[in-house]
Amino acid sequence: MNLAEPTAKQFLAAIITSADTDPRIASLRDDLMRRTVDTLASMLDRVGGSETAECDPELLLTQLVGPLIVQVSIMRNPVDRGFIDRVIDSTLEGRVAAKRPT
Repeated sequence: MNLAEPTAKQFLAAIITSADTDPRIASLRDDLMRRTVDTLASMLDRVGGSETAECDPELLLTQLVGPLIVQVSIMRNPVDRGFIDRVIDSTLEGRVAAKRPT
């Protein structure tokens, strides 16, 4: 999904503004988040190692996606590959703080 596309912006806006009042959109949001977190957790498990074993996939998702949404939706700036790389690098540098909940 290209967050700069109008359809993606409309999709995000609908989920953000309507999920609390529309059970169908809430279900869509919950399913999307569950599948995304599960995919990220699976990727972390495949990478292996002690550092990834302790990572909280939900927190990592928040750290990766949050800056993209802010950049596109709030700041109205484009997101290019360099920005995405910086977000990933910054997130991975702070991954020790992203421990799985106990």
